[in-house]
Amino acid sequence: MTNRNLMLECCNSIEEIKDLCKKTFLQRGFPTSRDDSYKYTNMKKYYKNFFDSEDFILTDKKQFAITINEFSNEYIIELSPSDELEINNKTDIRVEKLKNDDIDIIRKVTYPANSLSILNNAISNPVLIELNPNITKPIKIQYSKLNSSKYLMPNIIFKVPPNSNNSFNIINEDIADEFITQTSSTKKNEKVDLDTSTFLKENIANNHFLNTNIAFWIGNNSKIRCNMLQCTDLGIDINNISFYLKENSRLHFNNIITKGMIKTSMFIGENSSKIGKKVSHNKKDNRLTKGNLLRNNILGRLDGERSCAYFNGLYYCKNKHHIDNSLTLEHLQPNTFSNQFYKGIVTDYAKGIFNGKIYVEKEAQKTNAFQLNKVLVTSKNAKARSKPDLEIYADDVKCSHGATIGNLDLEQLFYLSSRGLDAQLAKRLIVEGFVNEIIERFDDPIMERYARNQFGNE
Repeated sequence: MTNRNLMLECCNSIEEIKDLCKKTFLQRGFPTSRDDSYKYTNMKKYYKNFFDSEDFILTDKKQFAITINEFSNEYIIELSPSDELEINNKTDIRVEKLKNDDIDIIRKVTYPANSLSILNNAISNPVLIELNPNITKPIKIQYSKLNSSKYLMPNIIFKVPPNSNNSFNIINEDIADEFITQTSSTKKNEKVDLDTSTFLKENIANNHFLNTNIAFWIGNNSKIRCNMLQCTDLGIDINNISFYLKENSRLHFNNIITKGMIKTSMFIGENSSKIGKKVSHNKKDNRLTKGNLLRNNILGRLDGERSCAYFNGLYYCKNKHHIDNSLTLEHLQPNTFSNQFYKGIVTDYAKGIFNGKIYVEKEAQKTNAFQLNKVLVTSKNAKARSKPDLEIYADDVKCSHGATIGNLDLEQLFYLSSRGLDAQLAKRLIVEGFVNEIIERFDDPIMERYARNQFGNE
């Protein structure tokens, strides 16, 4: 077995893990460009807008509130800032503060090499959400009241039992500054006049620091789909997402990162109406004058034979936004399979970064692991970086990685222009052709429609 998590093996309680994480973070500090996985993302210039130094974790004890509601077609988990840990569960799902009896779970889903995940574990009390195989409705995770606190660091662990089939939608959206969105989602057994039911999402401020830990412990023979939809107008947005897969389990992870506002209300519920009326909003209150940061730290651990994981991502970088995707797939047992495929479009003065790693343990013979990143740069001032990596200790495996970064093909533009298309339409057709390959891999029709809606208008 891997030694990458031995740091936590000496801990016998949740408090000991929190204390160890606190000491570790004070030693390491916030990541800088000297850290290999943050070579192109220096966190220092971002976090200084919120914290004077790493010592804030010694005195600041802010927690988070988690509220779970059941609707006719989905469960909604709402995360918001709070001085104390608050659990408001209005469903029959088991939700509780993680106990010492479940300490092995947090060992399996924590990645000590990730300093920002360590920061979250040092501050926040982890909450365990234990599902059951009978849950078939999708579970949506969203945020609220972020403008009431300078930071939010929720820490959630989903325990998925054997033989389950669950779907998760993680939504980081900022739609209220541009649109009022209507929905007809109703609480279970509640009658609502669909003509007057209105959902107004609270504006997510541009000057917040969001550092989320969301982990999935996936039991034998389970199938999980996780859709993560993000936008880049949300200040500093750090997502530490980890998956621990047991025998015969299967994971499909789909990630779309858009340039800003969510154009449709597809993820609010099956019966949601389309976007409604525009509203005015003052956007001058933004302390991050150099552009906003979105960083995804994604970890997959395949610790059961015949487990498999598919990671598909599509990201769009515009203005001065900085998007950094870091994926690590660890193969710990024989006969496991993984596939990472990410595509990006970078324009204006934006920066788009991809760090992908495949790690194969010595015992993980017969592993099949593939990784590919393709980036299209459409502006001379935009920057893109790609860093694929393999770390293999087994000798009977099939592993490959690749990366391409290119500009718009001038010959293609000339050909389309010579057929009577204007330059803007020709560019859009090339972009649509570029993203179509990854969109077709999304195994969720809602994600596919949303991606086509977003990227079909570029």
